[in-house]
Formats: sequence, structure tokens, C-alpha cells
Amino acid sequence: MFRHFFAVPVFALAATALSASPTRPLANLVDDQTLMVLTVSDVPSLLRGWDASPVATTWRDPQIVRFLAPLREYMQIEAWDTKAQAATGLSVRELLGLVDGEALFALPSFDLKTFDANNPTQFLLALEVGQSAEKIKQLLAAEADKNSEKEDVETFAGVAVHIHTIGASREATLEDEAVAAKTVVWAMVDGVWLLSMSKERVFAAIDAVQQGGVATALGRSERFQRTRQRVGEAQALAYLNIPALYPLVRERVVASKANAKPNMLGVDAEAVFNAMGLDVLGEGYMAVYFDTQQTRMDAGLAYTEERGLLSLLTYEPGPMSMPDWVPAKWANVGVARFSVPKAYAGIESIVNAISPMLFGMAQGQLNSYDKKLGIDLRRDLIGS
Repeated sequence: MFRHFFAVPVFALAATALSASPTRPLANLVDDQTLMVLTVSDVPSLLRGWDASPVATTWRDPQIVRFLAPLREYMQIEAWDTKAQAATGLSVRELLGLVDGEALFALPSFDLKTFDANNPTQFLLALEVGQSAEKIKQLLAAEADKNSEKEDVETFAGVAVHIHTIGASREATLEDEAVAAKTVVWAMVDGVWLLSMSKERVFAAIDAVQQGGVATALGRSERFQRTRQRVGEAQALAYLNIPALYPLVRERVVASKANAKPNMLGVDAEAVFNAMGLDVLGEGYMAVYFDTQQTRMDAGLAYTEERGLLSLLTYEPGPMSMPDWVPAKWANVGVARFSVPKAYAGIESIVNAISPMLFGMAQGQLNSYDKKLGIDLRRDLIGS
């Protein structure tokens, strides 16, 4: 049951995410080490904004529908409503209509050693459903009865927590449940519907809702608030917390060295990782705004210095002119000032950081080519 009731509306919500400024930020339910969040602050506004947007008009245009037929078939878009109605009696749009406020999808920090793409237990979904809470409970109970799937109920902090075992009947033994493995855990607390595949995540979220957020809430962090200010009235925000992700990835890279064989050039995974300069990265984000006149997307990546991979992005300010060879009939043309010499210097710096020996050998080869060709590659090719 959860395979349809849960997956279909959540996918549709992510695909059309819009929002406005939240009255009760669900981003306060997770801490500032959360790796990624997608926030939708007002789902009813989301639906109205989408309906009125030029993008939605284009999406529904018969010619666009025919053009995107392979994509729509691959995504099984035409089957969304059928699946949702079979599982719940409601269309996807009606299911989304049960959410009357904010929505949050979050991936809290966890040990990467435990990651399993086939069993992503770490996420947390929080939806403000308000007065729809009882209707949702009835839908879930009816579907559980119809499928005769196993569901246990525990009480935590005065809240009923439902533990639904996917693929296990009500008569399932502990061994059967171990084979089924996957569970969906959900609870309703103060008008917020909490879902995860981890009971501990739901317990922690219940505590956070009841206490008005966690002590070190992501929503109150300087980086997150700065991002919200940057995107202004954006109706959707996808936020990647790179400073929280970096040490987890680096730990796994360092651990991988234990089984690695040494090589004569001194190149190893840790040296390559360090040379990439990912430690200078801050938050990454993408935001979307829709209205009747426009669709605006903003994306950004914060950083503290231009080092490592960032040293290769050597775009420069200043006036630019359109190349005279560009045909007038081209629909879209982008022009930018880019410094190839600076980018080349960045490549040299990265290679030298990975392995000074490798860098020295490469320099020797380049000097050899210069003598054979009678030119200076750096000056005559790169420098021009």
C-alpha cells in the first residue's frame, strides 16, 4: 500500500516543488549537520502557482505532450492517477490537496558505511496536513486492511507511531519480517505527518515538533538563513549542506587507503581528494519561482577561496560582444569571458598537489615537446 500511497504523491511533489515563506519552518526539525533538504513551504500555493505558470501551460500543450511522449511513458505519468486511485481512491492532485502547509524532505547525517541504495532508511519526510490528519489516518488504515499487511503500533511521547512492514502479512513471523526488511514508519503529531524508514528518525522528529525544533536547527543556521535571503521569494529550495557532507566523504576516502597498493608516483585517493579542494565549498542550492508571467531558477555555490577544482572556473568580468559568425536564427546563445591561461595554471596546481613527482614528469615531457616543435606551448597555445 505504501508503495503507491507514499511514493506517487511524494514524487509528484518533488517534481513540481514550489513554496512561500513558512510560518512554522519544518527545517527546524533537523539539525545543522543535515546533508540535504528540499523545502516546500506552502503546498496549496504550490498548486495554484503551478496551474497559473507558463511552464504548466507548456507542459499541457498537445504538441509538447506528443514531443515528450517517450519521457512521459518512461516516467509512467499517465499511470500516476490510476495507481494513486487504486491505492487510496484519490488522484495525485487530491492527495497533494491533503497537505495544507509546508513540506520537507530531509536527508540527515549518517555513517556512509551504512548506506544502501536499495534500502534508504535515513530520510525524513514531514508534511503539514492540519485538519486532513484524520482523513489520512483513515486512508492508511483502510489500505492496510485491504492488503492485510503487517503493521505494529508503538507509543512515543504520547504519540502513536505506526510501523508498517512492506511485504509481510499480519501473520508474519520475525523471520518473515527479516526477509521483508523494509518498513515505513509514520506518525501524526500536532498536525504534522512524519514518515521515514527509520523508527529512530520519527522518534527524533516527534521530539522536535513538540519542542519547537532541535537545539541546533538547520533552519536557524547562518548558512541556511543566508541562502533563504539570497533566493528571496523563491517558491522552492533544494539545499545541499556540503560542509556537513565533506568530512563524511573524506573519512571514507581515507579509509579506502588501507587496502590500496602503493604506486611509484605517490598518487593515492587521499591526495587526489585533497587536491580537489572540496573543503573550500559551502552550501549549494537551487531555487525556483513561478507566477503567471515567468519561471525563474536561481542556483548558487558558496566557497571561501578559489582552490582546487574551483581554480578551473576562470570566468572574468567585463564587456563582451556577440561573435559575428553566430547565425541570427539561433534561438539561444551564451557568451562568457574565460581565461584559458588561468585555468591551465589551476590544472598545474592540482597535478602538483596530487603528486609532485608526476607533475615534474609532465613538465619534462612538455619541455621535450617544446624543443621538438620549436615552440613554447604555454606561451604560443595556452597563452594566446
